[in-house]
Amino acid sequence: MPLSESAITPFVEKLPVGSWLRSYLGYCYNSTDANLAYHLGAGLSLLSQTVPANMIVPFYGNGLHLNLFVLLIGDSTEARKTTTIDIAYKIMYETRRDSCLLPTGSWERFLDIVIERPQAILFDADFGASLSMMSRNYLQGMKGLFLKLYDCSAISGDTREKKRNKITSVVENPHISSLVGVTPSQLEEDTTTNDWAGGYLARFLTIFAARERPSKKYVQNTASEEQLWIRLRSMLSGDPNDVLRVNRVGKCLEIDEGAWALLNAFEAEMRSEAGRSARGIKAGINRSAAMAAKIAGLLAWDFGPARSGEDWTLTPDFLELGIEVVRNVHVASLNEIAKTISADPRERLKLRVLRAIQIDPTPYYVILRANSGMQARELYNWLETLTKERLIVRCPLIPGESDHSYRRWTADDDIMSPLISDDIFAM
Repeated sequence: MPLSESAITPFVEKLPVGSWLRSYLGYCYNSTDANLAYHLGAGLSLLSQTVPANMIVPFYGNGLHLNLFVLLIGDSTEARKTTTIDIAYKIMYETRRDSCLLPTGSWERFLDIVIERPQAILFDADFGASLSMMSRNYLQGMKGLFLKLYDCSAISGDTREKKRNKITSVVENPHISSLVGVTPSQLEEDTTTNDWAGGYLARFLTIFAARERPSKKYVQNTASEEQLWIRLRSMLSGDPNDVLRVNRVGKCLEIDEGAWALLNAFEAEMRSEAGRSARGIKAGINRSAAMAAKIAGLLAWDFGPARSGEDWTLTPDFLELGIEVVRNVHVASLNEIAKTISADPRERLKLRVLRAIQIDPTPYYVILRANSGMQARELYNWLETLTKERLIVRCPLIPGESDHSYRRWTADDDIMSPLISDDIFAM
């Protein structure tokens, strides 16, 4: 099942009154009926763009940059993914409009824009369309680019203005975040196990949620909205009018011993979780410890020592909150969407055919209509495969009908199956 808002309520209650994230969640809660878990991801992604590009939390290797990729998953229209992303976009646009990126038709053009604006956030409420193009080679290069941008690795390219002169621009430390939305069916159609296990989708903080609260009349609270972007802008610029009066940005010296103990225990827990999980989500679960440390760093920037102007350490209280988000939101969402991730494109086609068949007999023409674009011979072959695998049953031909109906295999069919030995009933 998609996440319930109750999964994050304890976390929200632990945020201090002065927290920007708490204020943002309160504003969004009163502005829309979208699941609060969505707004949590959106708020963290906005915070990630106020953090200096050179701020790093010491971790394995070169440490963790505090940019963040967030993937919102939910049914079209009903879940309110677009509403969530629109609210976040508006706040960031008022904060620093150059930090707002939108999807482009080619990955080369997107690279050009990132080189021109290396500290920004990609907003894409229809990420399913981008996934579709990636799966059909139009945007294949975007996958590799996402990996580099997540790691804040150096990127280079010839901007449009300079291509005639063949001058290459290099950005040593890009700081790109993303807030994107997709439906479960788009994930099923346009991603494979390799997209998750191989890397770029495993980098996203994944949030699979549904709308629970009843629809409400939208009442714009201009004053509250303005306060949000004014505070976010002050965090971004180090404005001396900021409550914490930031004059310089301190460096995160270390994750202290208590926090390391928490992180190591959580990492062991996640390794065990990944061992029991489907292959497609193992990489995402194995990245949980790093994700928790990132979120902890963002919270320390929101209401902790990271904006004190002094060098600082990451302490257990922030890491506990980061772990809580990852365990109750990210890992729970991955375990749910594992049911829709296919190993390869052919497996996706089989699942698409199976999804069109119900418990009650489903006429052939209904199955065919649900699989538009598939040739009749290919559909027949899939129906035969599903029948042999005992996932569906071909119903007796109805007099006057030219095609069989099909229904899902049930427990009653297991009892009647000739493949079950009669010895099982021996006394």
